[in-house]
Amino acid sequence: MLKTFRDRAMAMFAALFVFAFASPAAMAAIDTTATVGELNDVKTAVSAVGIAVLSIAVGIMLYKWVKRAL
Repeated sequence: MLKTFRDRAMAMFAALFVFAFASPAAMAAIDTTATVGELNDVKTAVSAVGIAVLSIAVGIMLYKWVKRAL
């Protein structure tokens, strides 16, 4: 915790230093089009696997429910 004035002043100076002298390259925009394209390509496959897993889980639950009812 910043308890003293000196600690707060040092923290403010450090934050100001970082913001003032940060490299412009670090602030450059990142091209994410390739990543987004890959994620869109695998969306259907991931959805199919998720639906299959959920279907199996629901099937097991229904089987147990029917078995308990008999």
